[in-house]
Amino acid sequence: MPNTMKNIRETMVKQGITDEIMAQLSFDGENNLEDILALIGQMDKLLSESQRLAVMEQRGCCTTGKHKWRETL
Repeated sequence: MPNTMKNIRETMVKQGITDEIMAQLSFDGENNLEDILALIGQMDKLLSESQRLAVMEQRGCCTTGKHKWRETL
């Protein structure tokens, strides 16, 4: 299973999210749904809407456990 926490962090670095914001986010959790949802909650508070959407779109993140594109197959 890919490490979603690590992948989200790498995407944020590539997108130029500042070190100040990155320091406030917790990437140290387990690679499980609970910790990933906690990270997404932190992102909701610290990032602009465009930043959040760009990161989540790049990583294919969702909070429902299903990807919308699968529903169209």
